[in-house]
Amino acid sequence: MEYKIVQTEAKKFIALVRSFKTEIINDEANHEVADFWAECNANQMLSPIWMLREDGKRDLYGLCSPTTEDSDTFEYGIGIIVDKDTAEYDEEELEKAGFRIWNVNPGTYVVFECKGEDGDCIAKTWTQFYKEFLPQSGYEASEETDYELYFDSGHDDLFCELWIPVKKG
Repeated sequence: MEYKIVQTEAKKFIALVRSFKTEIINDEANHEVADFWAECNANQMLSPIWMLREDGKRDLYGLCSPTTEDSDTFEYGIGIIVDKDTAEYDEEELEKAGFRIWNVNPGTYVVFECKGEDGDCIAKTWTQFYKEFLPQSGYEASEETDYELYFDSGHDDLFCELWIPVKKG
């Protein structure tokens, strides 16, 4: 199992966000999150933010809030990172259009490459994270945002990168 450990700074994203039932997380037959992606793509719902990035730098992120014991839902957002390569934008206008700012705290992440044709590789990577990485690594899962990174251009066989927050156990 190949991975890298990355220490990140605080990050800021602009995303369309929906709530989903926590029970779908381990249900491989459930396609609600995939359907959310399909709806966004079919209806070009991400165009207002996608256009804030230059060609070749239009990576998309699938952001997932940590689950909590006192809630039966989690939030999942699809969006872009806000950095030096992001054009200026009117936050109020984006919020009126249904977008939200999603801030992520600085932290330690384990990063896995998910290779495959579809989202099945993400579920397999999560299984590896829990069954192989955690027991052997000296790390434990951290209650922060995890996310998938879908690159805009040229990564052969790479479906996405999976960024999972961790802390020393």
